[in-house]
Amino acid sequence: MRTRRGQHYKATSYAFIALAFLTFNAGLYAQYPEIRALNNSDPVFRQHQEGVNEYYRAAARNHERPPLMVYQVRPRQNDTLLSIAARFSLPYSAIASLNRLDSPEIPHTHEFLLVPSMPGLFVPTEPETDLEFMLANRLNQMASSVRVNVSGSPVSFSFKPGEDFSSEERLAFLRALFRSPLLEFRVSSPYGFRRSPFTGAMSFHNGVDLVAPMGTNVHAARSGRVIDAGYDAVYGQYVLLQHGDGYESLYGHLGRIVVDLEEQVRAGAVIGEVGSTGLSTGAHLHFEIRLNGVPRDPMQLLPRSGR
Repeated sequence: MRTRRGQHYKATSYAFIALAFLTFNAGLYAQYPEIRALNNSDPVFRQHQEGVNEYYRAAARNHERPPLMVYQVRPRQNDTLLSIAARFSLPYSAIASLNRLDSPEIPHTHEFLLVPSMPGLFVPTEPETDLEFMLANRLNQMASSVRVNVSGSPVSFSFKPGEDFSSEERLAFLRALFRSPLLEFRVSSPYGFRRSPFTGAMSFHNGVDLVAPMGTNVHAARSGRVIDAGYDAVYGQYVLLQHGDGYESLYGHLGRIVVDLEEQVRAGAVIGEVGSTGLSTGAHLHFEIRLNGVPRDPMQLLPRSGR
């Protein structure tokens, strides 16, 4: 009797596997098998865990990995990405990259989260966020291509089994890649289109203006190298730092510069003081972050505690 029950359970498990595999690989955008309870009372949860354990056993023995399968789970009110990943015995990077999340917060628009049956990173063939561009730049040789329905839209990914966030990618995901250049400030002009305080015409503001008293210390937002420093008619006295992964940060309208060209500075080091040099209406810091030469919204790259 035990054998029959075991055989029946095994057959049921294979049926779930077949459904998940068919839906995933054939591009049939039906719902993925739903895990309703994050414990062994749910047969779909048990089947998912069997797949995860099978992957880890194969990886430990250097055997061929099992096929990739995708499930879905509805986050509860108190669930976090980190707690969900822990229950599934997966690194949070796998779930985050599959669902195209660029921070630990689960958006309210995500009624379901997709959960893979193995660890790894999913890199969309058309990256959109800074984190996705970082992943694409590093993982340019992928093992396989997959197509998944994410939040109702089909997305093509390159998938690297067993891969995890690098230290820089993890910091970016946790919104800790950059720190605030000022300990206290008020945003007087955000990133994006604005009306110029000098001409009145609409123009694009490549950074943010942070108001602080004259002479306030300006800190390096991240460790890097001083690749440019001096005076500019618009930025006034400025410092440009080069960081890893194609990032640069610029600090303008400084009253004083206290670093030298080519100097290596650590995150948090004082590089200058707030001033009102160049094209400026008062004491403030113009702060920019660029990725591969393209400006990014600095406030989206700072931890919330540093905003």
